[in-house]
Amino acid sequence: MAAFLVPLILGTLLWSATGFIAYPREIWDVDAFWTVWPAAIILTSACGFVWPGHAFRHASLIFGPLLVVMLATGLATGSSFSLLPLGLVAMAALALPGAILAAATGWLARQR
Repeated sequence: MAAFLVPLILGTLLWSATGFIAYPREIWDVDAFWTVWPAAIILTSACGFVWPGHAFRHASLIFGPLLVVMLATGLATGSSFSLLPLGLVAMAALALPGAILAAATGWLARQR
């Protein structure tokens, strides 16, 4: 259960705080995003080390709340959501390094 809740709570806290800082702009239009993004990758990697074998789940749980923050910001600002598909692709691309690193650290953890 902790392997599910810890990444989800950490991701929610990270992206909610960044969304709060960025409001009303898009989340990746502020400098805080480019500080939080590497932190999210490191957290995903750490989760992969602690709970090996679930790299993509960890990445989904840590980066998934980014989608919720993007949707909430869009609703609050009256966005048309016309760029939502592009945002989803960008979010997946931004989560990919974390998933790869989590897989690598999970592999290292299993080798110990």
